[in-house]
Amino acid sequence: GISDSQGRRLVSREMLQVACDGPLISRTPTRENLSQVTKIAVGLDWSGGGTATTTGDGGVQIKSRTVMTIIGKMGLGRTRLLYFKIFPGTSPLSEFEEIFETLALYDRTTHYKMFIGGDAGEGNMSMDMLRNKIQNPQRVIKFRYSGNAAAYMSWNRKGKFVTVNRTISIDSLMTSFIRKEFQFPSEPSNVMDQPFKDIMAEYEEVIGQSGATRKVWRHAPNQPDDFLHSLNFARMALQIANNEINLTSSIDDD
Repeated sequence: GISDSQGRRLVSREMLQVACDGPLISRTPTRENLSQVTKIAVGLDWSGGGTATTTGDGGVQIKSRTVMTIIGKMGLGRTRLLYFKIFPGTSPLSEFEEIFETLALYDRTTHYKMFIGGDAGEGNMSMDMLRNKIQNPQRVIKFRYSGNAAAYMSWNRKGKFVTVNRTISIDSLMTSFIRKEFQFPSEPSNVMDQPFKDIMAEYEEVIGQSGATRKVWRHAPNQPDDFLHSLNFARMALQIANNEINLTSSIDDD
């Protein structure tokens, strides 16, 4: 439904903190963090930089950063965060190489056919590079957000990407937090501090005229939300890998 308030947040920091009962994250998969995991997916929210800029009114706008998340599907409907990294934005090329090396670590160490989801906007070229370098390139899924897509997800035949209704997908992700579907690592609180800030940056807002309103998700220019989208891409890739989503074909070519 549509919220009747502006700037409403569905998830609290306390909700996220309660979910921190999992094993430690690791760039190299471990027996402990793979325990009970049946499928793995990766989410990549790409960007060309991560520096702050000053706006005309004296405020600060944070450019988006590249974020990688690796998650694993467990029993009883839970999903575990296995690893994440928020990159500083100093070198897109070195970021890509580190991401590819990390994916190779999980591919070599596990028997899972890991699915990789990322944005088809800023990350379109990087996703193409991954498709060219990785075995079984069909595992690399491009997602493109849309504000008015009819379906949660639909396959764009011409563009070879998945169109995603942005509001529905973030609604679904936020609901998964409320339902305690995610398991975060039980590490010192500062490890998950920035990821949780990215999640908490997102808020609901109703736009449009009376009788023709719709809900959207926004974040303040000085509060980045890249981890949230990286996690969202990983979750959607995992839903596809787990056959939870039946992609309908889209006739839209944009």
